[in-house]
Amino acid sequence: MKFKTTIDPLLLFLVGSILMIFSLWSCNLIDLTFAKTLDLRQEIDFESNVNIEDESISVLNPDFELYTSTDGGDNFEKVDDNFNFSELRIKNLTKYQNSWRDRSATGGISTNESGIFVLVDPEKNVRSNAYSYSKKDRSKSLPQINLIISEDDLYGEMNGFYTLGMTSWAGKDYTKAWWERPANYKERGPEWTKKGFFEFQNLAEHKRANVKYKISGNATRGFPQKSFKIYGDKSLGSEFINMNFGQSDQKKYESLVLRNSGNDNTRTLFADLLMHNLASKSELIVQAGIQTVVFVNGNYWGIYNLRERLSVENLAIKFDVKLEKVTILENGAGELKDGDELAYENFQDFITKLENDLLSYEEIKEVISIKSFIDYVFFETYFANQDWPSNNSMFYKVKGKKWKWILNDLDYSLAYPGSQNLDADIFEKLKSSNSVTAKIFNALIKRTEFVKKFKERIADHLSSTVNAESVKKEYDFLKSNIQSEVNDHSVRWRQFTCDEWENSCQKNLEFLLNRTPIYITQIEGF
Repeated sequence: MKFKTTIDPLLLFLVGSILMIFSLWSCNLIDLTFAKTLDLRQEIDFESNVNIEDESISVLNPDFELYTSTDGGDNFEKVDDNFNFSELRIKNLTKYQNSWRDRSATGGISTNESGIFVLVDPEKNVRSNAYSYSKKDRSKSLPQINLIISEDDLYGEMNGFYTLGMTSWAGKDYTKAWWERPANYKERGPEWTKKGFFEFQNLAEHKRANVKYKISGNATRGFPQKSFKIYGDKSLGSEFINMNFGQSDQKKYESLVLRNSGNDNTRTLFADLLMHNLASKSELIVQAGIQTVVFVNGNYWGIYNLRERLSVENLAIKFDVKLEKVTILENGAGELKDGDELAYENFQDFITKLENDLLSYEEIKEVISIKSFIDYVFFETYFANQDWPSNNSMFYKVKGKKWKWILNDLDYSLAYPGSQNLDADIFEKLKSSNSVTAKIFNALIKRTEFVKKFKERIADHLSSTVNAESVKKEYDFLKSNIQSEVNDHSVRWRQFTCDEWENSCQKNLEFLLNRTPIYITQIEGF
């Protein structure tokens, strides 16, 4: 005997509806627990609904629940409405590999209370803005910077921008030098831009900004400790980053660079900043900066130099002009980096006429700032930059003004190339170079008016800007700033010992104290 089974369509609909409701309810529980918390609609103002004291945070509205994340927002957990910051459990990031030549940190490294907080209204299924918190480590004398970035964005195999990742095993090119081998951190483009939080703290202030991050640098991307570009982001509520470096009157920036000191990362950690500070009163754009200690998601990340970033956006802010009025050219050939195509074409035409001796000295002075150009040549040749003039050249123009020059990337200077660099004659490189800088210099040095101005300006710099007293004062200031931090930095990154650091610092000082008589001999022939 067979029975015919029928299912009531209405019953089926009811069962399906119940399953769907249960599924949505379950998803909401997940949303409230993990990273999807930030996908909830933002309708609550965090700071007006909590009380924040030095060591704790308490929720003022009983309808709201408090959630926190210590991995940059990948995972959230519900915590008590009265929460002590000491309860934040910092996740260890030193277990990850940062470079082909990375070394594990020796001994224990310091961590710092750091996390993200949000308020959630479970009834309305809405949340507050995310609020970042990082404690100031009072044992550190340097200003402190805290970066809070998704741990997956840092070290995820597929999209982590600080790690070897999938690019390394997909490329498998082990024949290249370690700094040229493929890795996630070598990748560029918008998909490698990450969102996060930036905090700056010293004893007097605590600044916060929602920002975007990129890895910065060329070969130095392969170093274990990497540099960051940091961008303000209007969509995140922080179009500009408010900062004042002391050496500059600028108070807001479109972007900054958190620099590992470039090639000098394995030597002194302040060579480039030292040279820029010495040149700060010249007719050049220099990268002002301050020395800092950095934590990433509460993990100690060592000594960095927070620097102005060289961009048309920042120059437009500096000179209080519209963005389209600023043009920057770069590299030996004077390629257009950003700005006005017509200004670039006019400059190329100027170089052609200059090479063919079709311009008078007065006409040349109408196009370029002679004083700025002399300052530029002086510092590059005096510091003996061996990665110039074919590389690391930058110059700019504000519409209606003359072309002026920018100092950047002086890492391959002073004692870095070796002790023989003290005697290096960079003018010999200028004579044979095909770079734009060389073309201008070789054309101008034939003119008696320029030679007179050139020698007078250099004599001023030698007697004041780079005299022994000025050099020693700036050197002692920057070295003493980070002296107490060098041991912790060395333990974290294992790139040098404290004795090696002292030796590298001394070599740069000796270069600067002994360079002048050698340099005077080099310019006597002009």
